Amino acid sequence: MAGLMHMVHLWETWSTLTAAVRQGRSVVERPQNMNERAEDWLRAFIAAMHWRARQHASSVVALLDLSNVSRVLDVGGGSGAYAMAFVKAKPGLSAVAFDLPSVIPLTEEYIRRERLSDRVTTLRGDYERDVFGNGFDLVFLSAIIHSNSSSQNRALMLKGAEALAPHGQLVVQDFIVNEDRTGPPFAVLFALNMLVGTEAGDTYTESEVRLWMEGAGLRSVERTDTPFGTSLIVGRRVVES
Repeated sequence: MAGLMHMVHLWETWSTLTAAVRQGRSVVERPQNMNERAEDWLRAFIAAMHWRARQHASSVVALLDLSNVSRVLDVGGGSGAYAMAFVKAKPGLSAVAFDLPSVIPLTEEYIRRERLSDRVTTLRGDYERDVFGNGFDLVFLSAIIHSNSSSQNRALMLKGAEALAPHGQLVVQDFIVNEDRTGPPFAVLFALNMLVGTEAGDTYTESEVRLWMEGAGLRSVERTDTPFGTSLIVGRRVVES
């Protein structure tokens, strides 16, 4: 039912496609800031994202190197599905789910349901305005960059890098388009979803993500494609000796 309600809300944006293409931006008259969205929209959105994330989270986390990871920050953590997958993947690992004040009560509901409140905590804030803290071994940005403009993502990478412990890793998971922006088909289609539904969102190329990471001082940037149509791009914080 959550997925059905999310599709209903997607129709509200996709029905404006013609006007959005003509104007080059979203024409939907509603709060762009998710923290200002109505509770029925927000609850349906988070539930739909939770359903999708639960299908993939454990497999995605298994693709990452957790050998030196004990603290994870999940930025825009939503339902906490990935934060919970991280703590399930490694004994002794703890995670923080960071999200908007309107989202966190829902996050905490999901975490309590899984009886993981002792290992997954929450932090309320806006990733454009608030600091993340520091000393995290891994900062995770899943399905975040496509909601933002290029300049917003550049700033977000810098903030994420500053939250890392020495040699920590920043991980982006998203739909990545090829360099001429003609594929893969779903990633290109998703760019339209961002056009009709967000103020400045888009899908981005690997070279764009690399540029943002390197601008934030991250090195050894590597890409791994998942079986689910997304890619993981990982950069590491290098500490000069």
